Amino acid sequence: MGAAQNHRRYQPQCHSHRYLFHGRMGSFLFSVSLSIYAPSVDGYRFTVHGFLNRKALGANCREALGVRREGLKSWKTVRAGRRTSRSHALTSFRVTISIHREGWEELKKITFKREMIPIQSVKAEFLSAGFAYARITNFQSHTTGDFKAKLRELQIIHRLNGLILDLRNNPGGLLQQAVSIADIFLDKGTIVYTKGRREDQNNVYVARDNGEKSIYPLVVLVNEGSASAAEIVAGALQAHKRAIIVGTRTFGKGSVQTIIPLPDGAGLRMTTARYYTPDNRSIQALGITPDVEIPLITCLPPEESEAQKRQVKEVDLARHLPGMKPDKDNGQDRQADKLEERLQTDNQLRTAYNILKSLDLFYESKEDAP
Repeated sequence: MGAAQNHRRYQPQCHSHRYLFHGRMGSFLFSVSLSIYAPSVDGYRFTVHGFLNRKALGANCREALGVRREGLKSWKTVRAGRRTSRSHALTSFRVTISIHREGWEELKKITFKREMIPIQSVKAEFLSAGFAYARITNFQSHTTGDFKAKLRELQIIHRLNGLILDLRNNPGGLLQQAVSIADIFLDKGTIVYTKGRREDQNNVYVARDNGEKSIYPLVVLVNEGSASAAEIVAGALQAHKRAIIVGTRTFGKGSVQTIIPLPDGAGLRMTTARYYTPDNRSIQALGITPDVEIPLITCLPPEESEAQKRQVKEVDLARHLPGMKPDKDNGQDRQADKLEERLQTDNQLRTAYNILKSLDLFYESKEDAP
């Protein structure tokens, strides 16, 4: 645990507990995340990030060269700590930044306003009949409830034959919510345990049999952006062989952090323990290695070669016997086209989908066997 002690940080009063509380409850006070970099000759370069489904993304400002600010002091005269304090002010806080990009003749002003915007952490839909896709962006206080509600909605539409759980770029969140999500798919056994220097830092979280377990095939998508609570879910499902993990090795954030309140309202965040998977693997700095490792590469349909174009099929022959055309279902055709277009741009999702369909066929053949 010696090296872990380096992971400690003082959090000023302005954004210590209040900011963390709002984040865990599923809402953020930032309309955007603004990262300021070192000054250059013409000004300060900065990058703007937005959360999923956030109206802040409408600002259409990813990276630019900031040359002037209005309404507050110049960045040059405000220390780094003060910059953070300014941006964590009340919800009425506004700042206008004049930016310049290559190719622009004039500066463009963009105003940022800090607001309380709820963030939906769960999204779920059918990719095709019976095969569902669910994405969890982070683990908030209501994530498990939202996830179960989404599954119930899908099961009303169609019986679930398989599920892809997407935890890519999920930075984590509340431990208890991660445990609850894993518990949906497990009947018994350890989900995760922590081990620290002191006895009171050693905890074991186990699955409970609540009679509502899901028995359909499960594939979990992860990548290098999957961290902390997301790694706990993936590690537990992998250790119990309940799911096939697909993607790239995860971030490796397997340390337990405790916030110690200070008298002035600030806090000291310290690393006090480590997370371990049910099969005794430490997540810290190692991450979760997928069962099927595949990097994200954009898949484009291959162009048909001249040889392929010249290949003759039955339908090309004169006086061929016509086949029976299936009944047209424009709705299904549109859904299939939309799915194919989506899979062309996400080879990790394509791999997960193919695995899911293969597992469904395998289990179906076992049920039909005498």
